[in-house]
Amino acid sequence: MDLSLTETLFAYDRWATRALIAACAELSQEEFERPVGIGPGSVERTLNHLVSALFFFADRLNRHKPRPRLEEDGRNKT
Repeated sequence: MDLSLTETLFAYDRWATRALIAACAELSQEEFERPVGIGPGSVERTLNHLVSALFFFADRLNRHKPRPRLEEDGRNKT
């Protein structure tokens, strides 16, 4: 099967995101929320940012209005 570059990138992103979520499932809530001093500030906030970016690009590629960003809703994610 010959995948286009876009299909290959989305397949890799799907694999990497699932691997990241599986790794995060092993963290305690405190570890998940702890400030790490880089990027958005914690594993939780970094994951929120990555998922929000994925939703944004999926919405734009489908010519939909982008949904609200997860990191801007003021709620903690568990």
